[in-house]
Amino acid sequence: MLQCSIHMKNKTVLVLALIAVFFAGSVSFFTYNQKTVKNPTIQVKKEIQKPIVTLVLDDGEKAATYSGVSAQNAFEILSVVTEKEKIPLVTKQYDFGIFVQKIGDKESGTAMAWIYSVNGKSGEVAADKANLTTGDTVEWKYTKSIY
Repeated sequence: MLQCSIHMKNKTVLVLALIAVFFAGSVSFFTYNQKTVKNPTIQVKKEIQKPIVTLVLDDGEKAATYSGVSAQNAFEILSVVTEKEKIPLVTKQYDFGIFVQKIGDKESGTAMAWIYSVNGKSGEVAADKANLTTGDTVEWKYTKSIY
């Protein structure tokens, strides 16, 4: 009889322990789910607005002006306009940035080259590093080479 009583106490303790573990797990699960439902985090990507600028493309024979173009830098405005106007553009990527080798049928070389300026000031960095602000005028001109 004593052995049966101890055996019953062990079963009771085991059942109570299982109930306690189940209860703790349920409370923890319910609390976790409540928090995630109550405070959902929504990530919104902000779209970066690019400056609205003007491009003057001067091949030495004629100049064309393209206004109202969205572009982040002096290379991007050239790229956007040449693509839209279906003007061939050949470039080469270097560690320092992009070099414009050819626009249309005019190629940069030792005698003549494509040089850009922003608001009348010659570029001091590669064109893809020359950031623009709204209202800027970028000129790409085929002129005597500076090399």
